[in-house]
Amino acid sequence: MSYLKSTPLRTYMLNFAATDKFILDFLDTRREVLNWYRVFPGTVLITSRADLAALTGVIHVSNPWLWFTISEIDTARVNGFTNPQVWDFINNPKSSGRWE
Repeated sequence: MSYLKSTPLRTYMLNFAATDKFILDFLDTRREVLNWYRVFPGTVLITSRADLAALTGVIHVSNPWLWFTISEIDTARVNGFTNPQVWDFINNPKSSGRWE
């Protein structure tokens, strides 16, 4: 599925019950995932033009055994304490350039 470059970039938080390496290797194969940032073990931020339902479907169809949650991050409704790189990834989503 292709997404128009005019579709805004969105940031999602993916939490999963698998090894980080497995998930990161999988995300690297998906054109829907324009960028990712590992925040904690079992937690990755994703930049995508895809909507929440599309990303959920991609992950579930490819890994039906995987337990995960995925949430779109609303920058006006997220807060916490972490390093500046995480906040930059959330507030200024950018493609890695791999798929675009």
